[in-house]
This record gives sequence, structure tokens and C-alpha cells, in this order.
Amino acid sequence: MGKDSWFLIPKKDGIFFIGIVVYVVMFFLPWTHEIKILNVSLLAWGGALLFLLAPITGIILTLIDSTDR
Repeated sequence: MGKDSWFLIPKKDGIFFIGIVVYVVMFFLPWTHEIKILNVSLLAWGGALLFLLAPITGIILTLIDSTDR
């Protein structure tokens, strides 16, 4: 495979993607199943926050990128 077969990802998008992967790995590890906050597991809190934060952050990054052009 040559170098031409891959596309370049913008730096902001790459950091966003890595951030989501780190977030998922951190919150979805087995030890999060047993920790409870307000009688809800940390796994559920992490999933709910990801459900809200990922689209909002993506929209903000898209708006910032579109205003730069």
C-alpha cells in the first residue's frame, strides 16, 4: 500500500477521534460497572455523557472549521 491510499485527517478531527477513543476506553472498562453515583453505575454515566458530549463537540468543531474558511 502506498502513501496515496490514505487520506489526511485535519488535526482537530484527529484529536477529537483520539479523545473519543480514550473516553470510551476509560469509562467502559470493567471496574466502571461496580462504581455507583446516585445509584447509577459509572458505565451508564459515561455512556450518557458520551451521548451528549460527542455530538455537541463535533458540531462546535464543525462550526469553528466552517468560520475559518
